[in-house]
Amino acid sequence: MFLANIFIKVYYTEYIITTENKYPGLHHMSDWEVIFTATIQALKVNKGKRVLEHLKDELESSNIAKECELIGLTKGRINQFLDEILNLGVLTKPVVFASLRYERWLDLNPKATMQAKSSILQDLYKDYDLDSLLDEYPETRVRFFMMTCFKESNVDLYNEFKTLIKDLRSKNISPWNLQERMSEIQLKLELNEQEKFFFARMLFPNVDSADYIELVATIHGREARLNLVTQTECKDGKIYRIRPPFLPKEIARFHGILTESSLLVTFTSSHEFLLTFNNRNRLTGGLYWKKLESNKAHLEWVAIRKKYQMIELSKRLMSDFFDRMSHDGIEIITVGFYAQEFFAKHGFKIEKQHGGMVKRL
Repeated sequence: MFLANIFIKVYYTEYIITTENKYPGLHHMSDWEVIFTATIQALKVNKGKRVLEHLKDELESSNIAKECELIGLTKGRINQFLDEILNLGVLTKPVVFASLRYERWLDLNPKATMQAKSSILQDLYKDYDLDSLLDEYPETRVRFFMMTCFKESNVDLYNEFKTLIKDLRSKNISPWNLQERMSEIQLKLELNEQEKFFFARMLFPNVDSADYIELVATIHGREARLNLVTQTECKDGKIYRIRPPFLPKEIARFHGILTESSLLVTFTSSHEFLLTFNNRNRLTGGLYWKKLESNKAHLEWVAIRKKYQMIELSKRLMSDFFDRMSHDGIEIITVGFYAQEFFAKHGFKIEKQHGGMVKRL
C-alpha cells in the first residue's frame, strides 16, 4: 500500500473523520498538522522527517494526488511543516491542540473582541498546562501566540519571533525573562494596536484580559526596557495609571511624598519603584522595594498623598505590585513591623522565621 494511502485511509479517515463524526463539536479541531506532529513524535524527529519526505515524493507521482489535494494533504503543506521544524523546532501536541481549539472558537466567533480573544488564549494556555513544557520546550509560549493571535501579523514581526525562538531553543534566553528582547523588538518595529495589545499579554501572562494595559519602551543607558503601564478606576470614578518611573525626577517627587508622610528614607541602586499617577500625570503615590533573593523581595514603604487616601488607590497599587512580583518569579514578600492592619488586609502575616510580616504569593 502506498504511504499516501495509509495517511488517507488510516490516519485521516479512521482518526480525523471518524472522530469528527462521533463528536461533531470537534469539527476542525484536528488537521494534517496533528497527524504530522504525531508522526514526528512517534517515530522521533529524523525518522519522522524521512517518512514525511517519502510521502511528499509520492504525492508528485501517485494517482491519488488529486484525492489528497481535496482533503488538504499537499506537498506545500508538508514542506511548510518541515520548514517550521527546521526553523522553529518540533511542535508539541498540547500546543497544536490548544491552537486548533482557538481556531475552532474563532470560526464560531469571527467578530470576537481583542479582550475576548485574550481571555480564550489565557484559558487555553492554562487548560493545556503549557507552562509545564517550558523547561523542555522553552519556545512554547512564543510559539502558541504565533499560531493564534499573531498568525496574520506582518512578516517582520514573524521573523523577529523566529529569531527569538532560535535563541530560546539554544538557551541564550530564558523563557521566564523575555523582557529585554521584547523591548528591542518593540523599539525596532512599528506595531499596530492589535499587535501591541497581544504583545503585552504574551510578555505579562498574569494581566487580566479585561485590564487596560500598554507597554512603553524606554532606554536606560544602552539597555532597552519595556515598562508595563496599567490603568485602574478608583472609588472617586477617576482613572489612575500605575507604572515604574520613567524619569529620575519622578523618583525625587516620590521621595517628597515620603518626606511629607514624615518618613526618613534613603534610596539605593538596589531599590525599584512602582508609582501611581492621576489623569493629569501628577504623581499621587507609590511604593518601593528591593529584591533579596531570586524568589524573595522586601517591600520598604507604601505612601499615597493624603488627598488620594480614601479612594482605594493603595489597594489597586498593592494588587498591581503582587501581579508584577508573581510575574518576576517572586514567591515571598516581607515588610517591616509597621502599619500591621493595612498589610494584614493585603494578606501579610507574622511568621516565626521572619522579622516583620510576610506574604506568600
